[in-house]
Order: sequence, then C-alpha cells, then structure tokens
Amino acid sequence: MFIQTLTVLLALAGHDASYAPIVSQARSACNWHEDAREEGFLWALVAIEKASGVVPDYARGITLAAACRESRGSHRKCGDGGKSCGILQMRTWAVRTYGIDRFNPYQSARAWLHRIGVVTKKARRLCKKRRAFLVANAWVGSGPKGYTCRYSRHWQLLRKWKQLIRIREKAAQVKRPRPSRR
Repeated sequence: MFIQTLTVLLALAGHDASYAPIVSQARSACNWHEDAREEGFLWALVAIEKASGVVPDYARGITLAAACRESRGSHRKCGDGGKSCGILQMRTWAVRTYGIDRFNPYQSARAWLHRIGVVTKKARRLCKKRRAFLVANAWVGSGPKGYTCRYSRHWQLLRKWKQLIRIREKAAQVKRPRPSRR
C-alpha cells in the first residue's frame, strides 16, 4: 500500500513512478552520507540515468547502487590513495576525457554513464553470452582487469535491492484482505 501511494504521488510530482520502489529501497538500505540525504538528490541521479539512454530496463537504478556502494553519495570522498574521487569514484581520466569536475555528483554521473555506453560496444563484442551493459559497468567501475567478462558489485547490490522489493510487495499482497463473496 505504501509503495502504491508513493508511486501515485511521485507520478503526480513528475517523477517516473517505475523508479519509486528502487529509490525508496535505496534510501532505506544505504547509509547515505549527509550530502546525499536531500530529497531531490536520488531523483536527480535517476533523471540523469534515464536521460543517458544507456541503462537497460533490467538495470534500472544501477547509478543509485553505484553511488551507494562507492561513496554513500558523498561527493567529497576520495579513495585509492586519492586517485578516485566523487560519488562514483572517478579517476583523473574522466577529467581529461570529459572535462568534468569529479566532485560535482551530476557531472560525474553523466560521464560515468556515457563511458559505460561507449565501453558497452566492446563488452558486446568480447563477452557474447553475458549482458554487455553489466560487463561494461564492471569495467568502468573497477578498470578492465584484462577485460574479463564479469559483473560488478553494483549489480549485486541492485539485485539484492530488487529482491527485497519483491519480498516486500509479496508481503503486502498477503496482508491485504480479500473481499468476501456473499
């Protein structure tokens, strides 16, 4: 019931209702940094993901999972000895290639998704039986590592979220009383 109400409210507010359960799950499952706790932050990432046109339906929400896993949404976080920075832990190649500010979460997300789109072609060619988008996501997120055909931990997290959403929806269906037949 809660998810259905939230879906209707978000549809009226201009958000894509199909993302509502994923955003709700991401908000509750990830211990977001204070930078990312604003209401519009997750929806802005969803809007960037949708606008990119790169993400297939089965991977909707991958940007949220990546932001959660990499930095908990902190645009100031740096890792790998200072080599990777921002919400998606972009390296300096992104600054050189795309001319972005790695500490700007929206520029970082656009560049990350664009790069996945570019690398997807190579993944499709090298990894015929795997989902090319997910392989490209792994390569962009953690480097090519010999271009082995593997999926990222972002995908594992997103699959876990989607499984929890299905469980919650089934539980909500069970609790709903059936109308009596009189």
